[in-house]
Amino acid sequence: MTHEHPKHGHRSHEHKAAPEYAEKVRSHTPRRSVAFLPIGNMGVASSRLICYENAKYLRKLGWRADTIHKGSWDNYDILVFQRRYGSRDLTRAKRARSKIVLQISETRFSLGDRGRGASAITFARQADGIVVGTRLTHDWFKRQGINSTVIPTGLDFAGLPRDVPRRLPLKICWIGSMTNEKYLDYIVQPINELWKKYDFEFRIIAAASRGGFAKPVNFIPWRLGEAERKVAECHIGVAPLATASKEFTKPPSKPILYMARGLSVVATETPPYKDLIQNGHNGFLIPGNDPEKWYRALESLLTNSTFRELIAARGTEASQPWNAPVIARKWDRFLRRL
Repeated sequence: MTHEHPKHGHRSHEHKAAPEYAEKVRSHTPRRSVAFLPIGNMGVASSRLICYENAKYLRKLGWRADTIHKGSWDNYDILVFQRRYGSRDLTRAKRARSKIVLQISETRFSLGDRGRGASAITFARQADGIVVGTRLTHDWFKRQGINSTVIPTGLDFAGLPRDVPRRLPLKICWIGSMTNEKYLDYIVQPINELWKKYDFEFRIIAAASRGGFAKPVNFIPWRLGEAERKVAECHIGVAPLATASKEFTKPPSKPILYMARGLSVVATETPPYKDLIQNGHNGFLIPGNDPEKWYRALESLLTNSTFRELIAARGTEASQPWNAPVIARKWDRFLRRL
């Protein structure tokens, strides 16, 4: 499906050049430039994964690629607006001589917030391309008559700490932000029940700790560059989510981090998580956050080291398509078609 772009005319986001022609263009076209315009700095996970890390690997693919939080946006062939679609950004996009891309990982505005939803649609209709993180977000735009390209949110595996020792007691961890701590409600009961029979550490890596647990949790303040090492010290990673439409568009960034660092994973069953995790094979998915299923999945990993290590090894293998260089190549192909 195509739609009209008032600024640039009729354009299809799905057109692909023949491989032979694409290679010829690549070898004779002057170096192209792209600037990512993030919603936050390196401390904001989505901006770090989508903007900063993609720019790094696009440079290795021959692009002049930068991430601009503040400063001039001029003199770039392409501008990528990361979840920025308000009136100010729309005005600047209209005035820019660059091609415009709107990138949205999650359709947070799809829950009836008509103001934000309308703003995103207005911006998308002015853009030369839309990149979304999941198929559900793609389908949301399609219902508005707008085509988009799915490029998952990746993770720079090379930047993660390696050879981090794992010591007893066994450690279950959760990493996240203050806005996501509410999802821990779904695992308070299973964790408390498990503590009645088993000795393990429950680790929270976040901006603040959380009450409600039967024993003290090991709270570790989140710090960029250190948080990933604290994850790597653990054996099991948990990724609870609500089962609502907003959460159903969240990319599987948390499970990918766990898997890339060799943890076995237990997560709420959502469509994006199902793209990564095969229940019982390379992790566990809990439909509807059933407390008994959370308990049984975690118990099976706590009590059987051979099974836990097998699940973790399969998870590490399954996470490879989300490695940042792989995702950057998807961006490279998309950007070259604009």
